[in-house]
Amino acid sequence: MNFIMLFAAAILACALASNCVHSEGYKLQMKANVTDWYCDGGLCSMADDTKNCGCGDCCDFAKGTCVYLAMVERPRTAPFCTAGSGFDHTKKKGVAATSVNFQANCCTKYTLCTSIICPSSMILFQNKLFFGAATEAACCRHGTTTCSGVSTSCSAGTRDDTSKAAFVFSVYQTDCCLPKPLCTSVTCPAGTKNKVGYDTRTCSGASCDVGTCCDLSADTTCQFFGRRRSQSIVELQCNRSTYIAESSKDIAVTGFGITPAGIANAVAKCCSTNKATCAAFKDASAATLSALSPKGGLVGASQQAQTTSVLIGFIIVTSGWSLTA
Repeated sequence: MNFIMLFAAAILACALASNCVHSEGYKLQMKANVTDWYCDGGLCSMADDTKNCGCGDCCDFAKGTCVYLAMVERPRTAPFCTAGSGFDHTKKKGVAATSVNFQANCCTKYTLCTSIICPSSMILFQNKLFFGAATEAACCRHGTTTCSGVSTSCSAGTRDDTSKAAFVFSVYQTDCCLPKPLCTSVTCPAGTKNKVGYDTRTCSGASCDVGTCCDLSADTTCQFFGRRRSQSIVELQCNRSTYIAESSKDIAVTGFGITPAGIANAVAKCCSTNKATCAAFKDASAATLSALSPKGGLVGASQQAQTTSVLIGFIIVTSGWSLTA
């Protein structure tokens, strides 16, 4: 029996000895068929920086692991954690498991807050379920006498002062709110122009940005197109095998207008770099990918439907979620 388990583990290790090594510890393996699949940008190393490497679409969750059972098999075979426990992805994502031993190998008992006594200005989370130690920070929330403990909204032209979350207020608007920043704090760069109402336009966050305050000029450059650029104003849908590379950001796009002809002109100019294929990602050496990594990654490209990347993102943002029946 031990020999069989060791042999299976060896097979899994060989399957994972690929460019799908994940910097955050998820067990991934190369897709069985990488034909007609692309990275979301250039070649890059997932082992160095998975978050910014766009080649995650070339990989699938490895079978025989907790995360595969939880995220891929669960909709079909439903290996639930029992009541009072859940799947802690931060610690169990790469653990080997089957649907038979899922509870033993993949599920962790939830922490309860029953042992914590909160300060007078705070309220205990009565039914909070989470992993880790029960502490005041984890179990107590600001009470209704504090800025963050009430559902009151700031008046028009003002926003919540996040630095005063725990502040016990007298008058909410006076004590808990700040004026919203104005677009006049942003200088629209070359290739853009001030939005209509620029002088009085406010921004919802702590500061304003180009996307909120500026429109494209008729003569602009590629740096203002694409989903993932900090100065993105218009989203272009490149075809599925091309993307807007960092090296293309200063290419001039003249006579741009938000019309079919204007968009087509921008796509032709800006979506001029071919995405790396998953076949190339599969065949590249680790050293090659590591050297390319700073120039690879997600840079304003349209994507084929993402599977592994989206699921990993879902797991990360829903930390503490339950797999209970």
